[in-house]
Amino acid sequence: MKIFLKAYLASLLAGVTFIILLFLSLLFMPKEEKITIKPNSVLHLKLDRAIVEQSSDDPFENFNFISFDSENATGLNDLKSALRAAKDDENIKGVYLDFGMMNAGLSTLKELRDAILAFKTSGKFVWSYADIYTQASYYVASAADSVFFNPSGYLDWGGLSSSQPFMKEMFEKIGVEPVIVRGSNNRFKSAVEPFLTNEMSPENREQMEALLGDIWGFMKAEVAESRGCSSDSIQQIANGLKAMIPSGAIKYGMVDKLLFKADVDEKLKEITGAKSLRTIRLVSLNKYVKSIGSKRSDNQIAVIYAQGDIVMGDGDAGSIGPETYVKAIQKAVADDNIKAIVLRVNSPGGSALTSDVIHNELVKAQKVKPLIVSMGDYAASGGYFISAPADTIIAQPNTITGSIGVFMMFVTAQELLENRMGVHFNTVKTADMADLGSLFRSLTDAEYKVLQQGVDETYGQFISKVVQGRGLDSLFVDSIGQGRVWSGVRAKELGLVDLIGGLDLAIEIAAKKAGISEYGIIELPKHESQLEKLMKSLGQEQMKENMLREEMGEFYDTYIMVQKMRSQQGMMARMPVDIIIK
Repeated sequence: MKIFLKAYLASLLAGVTFIILLFLSLLFMPKEEKITIKPNSVLHLKLDRAIVEQSSDDPFENFNFISFDSENATGLNDLKSALRAAKDDENIKGVYLDFGMMNAGLSTLKELRDAILAFKTSGKFVWSYADIYTQASYYVASAADSVFFNPSGYLDWGGLSSSQPFMKEMFEKIGVEPVIVRGSNNRFKSAVEPFLTNEMSPENREQMEALLGDIWGFMKAEVAESRGCSSDSIQQIANGLKAMIPSGAIKYGMVDKLLFKADVDEKLKEITGAKSLRTIRLVSLNKYVKSIGSKRSDNQIAVIYAQGDIVMGDGDAGSIGPETYVKAIQKAVADDNIKAIVLRVNSPGGSALTSDVIHNELVKAQKVKPLIVSMGDYAASGGYFISAPADTIIAQPNTITGSIGVFMMFVTAQELLENRMGVHFNTVKTADMADLGSLFRSLTDAEYKVLQQGVDETYGQFISKVVQGRGLDSLFVDSIGQGRVWSGVRAKELGLVDLIGGLDLAIEIAAKKAGISEYGIIELPKHESQLEKLMKSLGQEQMKENMLREEMGEFYDTYIMVQKMRSQQGMMARMPVDIIIK
């Protein structure tokens, strides 16, 4: 009776929540309205949040139920569409880049910067302003005609760095043993290094120095060109943080003028001919994108966004699951209006099994329609695995790619449980390795050998997929593989990438291969909205959760942890650690 009452009350609460969400969905439902852009308008790009591959139309995506405000990220696709349309829009007089704490990957920043440079060919102005310029925002802002800076602001231009934690000593102290199995020749596959050592291996340091050196070199050269100075001078400014304070930023030519935001508004009033600050016609990104609309055509190019870790199961907007992506690929192949496919990869990899499933579907798709890959910030390990079947692979110079390698990892805690906690386990089994991977004991040499064979075989399959897709020699692929990451430009030199460029170039090549000049874009896959997910969870799944909580008690959290671990089970084709460059 007690369980029934709890379940009943949970259902009642679900019903009330449903009504509230239904009200909110009606409240935030997009209203159809015709948006007209008036003459002398300025496209106002407020860059104060994360920039992701594509924007979401879902009003409940990242919805804050405390402030009742949507905290959606900004879509790179919308930014580029707006800049492309504004270039030829006679009602748009210029662009105002208004920076806050923007967050984006290096390749994403380059795509945005390139879009700004393309807009500037129109002869219209581009102004930039920030109270604080991070290194990322300044890299983009340097493309503007005029870079304005708060007189009391801070400019971070000090070079790139990447720090990695090493936890071997910590695991030893707590009595937990990480079990690591990686390809016999995967000496650069450093994803597992933090668990094995207390410092960087020479191979890992070599690849990280090369990667950061390549990316920093591109950034310096581009900023130097835009600011009319030498790459060496940009390096000297970084070495001494000479542009950190406003006076230094002016002295060394990193900014054009020190102004408060109100002063920038005055300048906008003057250049647009507005009678007052209130009548300045600033057009937001969302409003302008809605005014553009979408191009309709019988011919379409499907852009499939593969963003996030590669996982088992459905996946979502931030992860790549086989169920969702196989359906998206099959839809693109089956739809006669779709003439070509562009796979936009922004992934550090993940499940080797899922990578292979998606790879197999792409091989079939490539036989039917042109398949072009556009690499974003990352297309490494499993991200490269799914890229290999493409007719053409395009990357930005600062894309992080390669990492052709495989590993397996889990932990055992025999020392912790037996010697430190006094917990002892007895096991009965019908085969020598029936309890392989148990948390309660260390691996035997025979078990490790079996796992090593499995990892080596999966690595061999990875090599063969790259050989088939790229037409390279297997020994050569192995020599540039071994888990090593490469910048996009190095990957091109090695034959892992065909061209340097962004998503626009990929779409252009796809259209050319399909023999079409007029086309529309369809974006796939279509993920469930947050409201749809909530509706589902308030039904049978909510009842199931309540029952499980009641029956399992304190063990429910352990059950949930195990369920989450299942999404990352098996062989992993993943980039060496999460490389954070700042």
